Amino acid sequence: LANDPVLLRRLAKVGYDYYRVSLGLLRSMPNDRIRVVRYDELVANPKRTVQQLYSWLDVPITPAFDKRLDDALAAQRGYESQHDYSLEGFGLSRDEVYEELKDVFEHFDFSR
Repeated sequence: LANDPVLLRRLAKVGYDYYRVSLGLLRSMPNDRIRVVRYDELVANPKRTVQQLYSWLDVPITPAFDKRLDDALAAQRGYESQHDYSLEGFGLSRDEVYEELKDVFEHFDFSR
């Protein structure tokens, strides 16, 4: 994959299109119909994030689901991916990504 710059370019375009379409859908929906979960929130406290989503959806969390959630979180503790992804590894630069997705960066107040 890393040896095929044409394929990497195509994958980057798919990624850019995904974010643009998603942002368009987000902007077209009423705020009470969609909830965005930021990755940093999910990573910081996954259980609280799930609880907040279920509450927002007005879906009760059963004791069985709560236990499965605890078990899944316990299994994930200490996990470290063996992969090291970088923009450069995909033939991209920070400037390019920012320019392609400037609207997304601005909408979510992401730092450049």
